[in-house]
Amino acid sequence: MNNESELATLNFTSSNGDSQSTITSTSHPLPPSVNTLTNSIFGTMYLVCLLFGTPGNILAFFYFRSGRVQLGRKISITRKTSVNKVYFDNLFQVVCATDLIICVSVVPNAVSFFDERNGAWFDNEVFCSGWGLLWEILPYFSVFLVGLMSISRLIVLNWPLLKLNSTIMFSFVFG
Repeated sequence: MNNESELATLNFTSSNGDSQSTITSTSHPLPPSVNTLTNSIFGTMYLVCLLFGTPGNILAFFYFRSGRVQLGRKISITRKTSVNKVYFDNLFQVVCATDLIICVSVVPNAVSFFDERNGAWFDNEVFCSGWGLLWEILPYFSVFLVGLMSISRLIVLNWPLLKLNSTIMFSFVFG
């Protein structure tokens, strides 16, 4: 056997102990130049997402936030602003905040790819658990928000005089 391949052997025994089978597998790792190129491409893609997604989502968040004037605890609505516009502005702000968190959370991935996948930040168990939880929840939450936006648009198109309520939307989204 040469140095470029690894040999793995797995032994299986049936539950009653009568038969035994062996599986042998040979794995050929990629040459280091391919791994370095792949890591560089993935790391660069993550950095592009970070560099364009973060400022874009921040700008979009403040754009949708600027449509309202807050007086005390109540939101006053300007003459040209409808109640449904406030509803959709709030919904878009939540979408932008979620996408911003997703964009910022790719930093550990980029660092890991540029560090030849040595783990970098993932050695810390608390960080790894928190980051993993974010990566499990945020993509589904983002898709859920797009679905909520689609349903809201459908309601507004079918019943144009119906006023959507942001409080109901936020209680539905955040429990």
